[in-house]
Amino acid sequence: MVKIGFIGAGSIARAHISASIAAGFTPTAICGNNLSERARALSREIPGLKYFENIVELLKSDLDCLSILLNSDVSMRIYRTVIEQKNIPVLIEKPVARKSLELKKDLDLDRINTLVGYNRRFYSSVIDVKEILDGSTFIQSQWTIPEISWEKSPSSDARHFFLLENAVHILDLFLYLHGAPNQSTFYNHNSNDFLHGSTSIHKFEKKAIATLTISFGIPDNTSASFYASSNYYLLKPFEILKKFTDITTEPANDLTPFKKYLPTESTKWQISEDDLSFKPGFLKQYIELMSICSGNPRQAGASLRDAFNVLEFAENIINAKNN
Repeated sequence: MVKIGFIGAGSIARAHISASIAAGFTPTAICGNNLSERARALSREIPGLKYFENIVELLKSDLDCLSILLNSDVSMRIYRTVIEQKNIPVLIEKPVARKSLELKKDLDLDRINTLVGYNRRFYSSVIDVKEILDGSTFIQSQWTIPEISWEKSPSSDARHFFLLENAVHILDLFLYLHGAPNQSTFYNHNSNDFLHGSTSIHKFEKKAIATLTISFGIPDNTSASFYASSNYYLLKPFEILKKFTDITTEPANDLTPFKKYLPTESTKWQISEDDLSFKPGFLKQYIELMSICSGNPRQAGASLRDAFNVLEFAENIINAKNN
């Protein structure tokens, strides 16, 4: 029995607990930041899950690993407390902190027992795209991140928050699939308050070129497309992978007086049952956490150093001047 505890009982906690049970963990302890009624309610729902009023009391219990599911304004402080008191594996939700420098204050960014919750790495679509890209000799990709797509004129505070709290999920995938760029050119639209939009071009050591567009208040979906091995691959939404292998033409006719060029979809890919039965990526992420608990090295999961690299990359985008 591998006993796991949870600090944090927000809307995502139930999905974490369900995935942990399916991966073989036994949830035994839960608390919020302090006196959480949500944590108490979850403890009543799940047999064996004991409610603790605060983190100090929870850390006195017998645990083999721990998931920290708190907001980034407090999660780093709680993480430090946990690793000081218990040298056990920890899963901590992204982005961990709001500034990259917060992760460099006496922290072991390469701690092998820490897994950062960038769960999109574990999407079945992303796993298959990574295998395709790893076997390709040249890659061109286009990434689109339209944050706050439901609001036409989001405030500067909202733009800042969503870029660092949500867009970092896709920025992590950008770095995970391509590696760190060795050359970047940014074209930003800035104002006195905060970034309004950015398009950048990146070159990588492995023969790859990528464009990355970040916008706010634009009615579109996040997506990434790849030209690799003479095929076209599309993640839109990211949970679904489509493959296009050829292009066909339709001649002009009375209804459409111009020729059409239509990519031919030849997708044989299917989303995994894991991503249908649980929040996508969560089960595989907890399976990796279980592997870490068994003494194995981290595989696909993100480390604290990865989290630092993502925040630093986001800060580079925010602070870039037009080239």
